[in-house]
Amino acid sequence: TRPTPDGRSNKNERTLTETEQTAQSIISETPSPNLQEINIENTNRQDSDDEHLPLVPPQNESSFVECLRLANNIDYHLISLPGIITLGIAYMLIMNISIFTESLEVQTFLQPLTVSAPILTLCVKLLTGIVFDCCLPNTPRTLYLIVMASLYAFILGLSIFWGDNVVIFAATIYWSYLITVLTYILTATVMGEVFKMKDFGKQFGYVVFVASILSMVLQLLFGKVYD
Repeated sequence: TRPTPDGRSNKNERTLTETEQTAQSIISETPSPNLQEINIENTNRQDSDDEHLPLVPPQNESSFVECLRLANNIDYHLISLPGIITLGIAYMLIMNISIFTESLEVQTFLQPLTVSAPILTLCVKLLTGIVFDCCLPNTPRTLYLIVMASLYAFILGLSIFWGDNVVIFAATIYWSYLITVLTYILTATVMGEVFKMKDFGKQFGYVVFVASILSMVLQLLFGKVYD
């Protein structure tokens, strides 16, 4: 060994160097985490989380298969059918306001109805989201759909027996405007919450499409009955 300035050997330095080399060899021999196993574990965890999500069609699924899936989903029918029937009837009534006022000989109410009803609808539309969100913890949105559809059916029943009454007629027209906006807002919101937003355009588009067809059929029937 080579002596140091103080007369001691550098044996301790060589021993320290050998210890460092041994530690580095141990570290190099330690297996690093397997990235492939980590990816597989993350994928399995994601798959297990996806099992709790609502059933949504895959990306490569055709529109026909998606229609079949929705046709077999009872929740979709319970949400969409009230909206379809309500919108179909409301469309038909709104499009024939002039005929109703002429039949009842109250043409003076035509302009006030057609001006005030859209303004009232706009105000309700601005407040609907705020009110429903504030009341959401205590009352679900589906309850509002049930209450509005029941009230609309009650008003339509009154108009069948007392349709020549101006008050009943005005209430029917006003509520037809309001039910259209409220049904759009609530049905779309509930559908987005239940089925998520992945295929929301298609799912809610079916509701609007079928409601338009129903309105056209009711319009034809109304014309035949009126004539």
